[in-house]
Amino acid sequence: MKKLILILSILALNVFAINCRDYIRYLFNGDISDNFRMDSVYAVSFIDDKDTSYYTAKYFYTDNKLDSTISCSSYGCKTVKYKQTIEKTDSTIKLTHLDLTYDNREEHVILLDKDSSTTYVYGLDSGKPDSLEIISYRSLHNDTLHYNNWFAEGRPYTFGNQIYAPDPNDENICNYTIYNSEYESENGTYQLIITNTENGFQLFHTQYNQSAFFIYTNNSTTSFQRKIRPTIIPEKAKHFDLLGRHAQGKYTVEFLK
Repeated sequence: MKKLILILSILALNVFAINCRDYIRYLFNGDISDNFRMDSVYAVSFIDDKDTSYYTAKYFYTDNKLDSTISCSSYGCKTVKYKQTIEKTDSTIKLTHLDLTYDNREEHVILLDKDSSTTYVYGLDSGKPDSLEIISYRSLHNDTLHYNNWFAEGRPYTFGNQIYAPDPNDENICNYTIYNSEYESENGTYQLIITNTENGFQLFHTQYNQSAFFIYTNNSTTSFQRKIRPTIIPEKAKHFDLLGRHAQGKYTVEFLK
């Protein structure tokens, strides 16, 4: 009886465990999931032996729709407010972002079928809300995701294409390859390492030394369990709490919503 209870307890704790295949499906659906959402991001770059550069971002939601973001870097902090709508049918997802801070609209229309999806992005670079800027096409076969991107508006060349596939030895690792990037230094193979936590999961990008934290939609905050590798947070970065709480000291920032 005790053994049965133990097994049931372990199963209960792992009902929402995320693996690489789940994350690939999230990318296939245009970064949309009914089960989890982005909570915060932390990245640090080592410039030399004595200096570092950092970036942090916190995402705020109202009724599971993105409400605002607060991002901080070595150069300061900024707040951006959004109005987001999501419309779903059996074959399409329409995601619209209205940037209330800088008055730039980003609209995604995701057309889905069994193994491919297409996204159209409007009004990013040109400042014209109705102009088509980027087309992204994703194909999913045997748990391998091919992610192809094209510039529109007379710029029909590819950029930053990617292939994602589960690591054969660890279901919590995605191997991804970048090719045809605008920045040749990005071309290569990297990993996304997933660490499940009590309320969500951490996704570590080996390419950027960046951790992204996701929470399940029925929880209110992220449980941070950095099991992958130790990270030294620069002194200036300590004024920004990834959970959105006020830090203490001279670098305290007031988070307005």
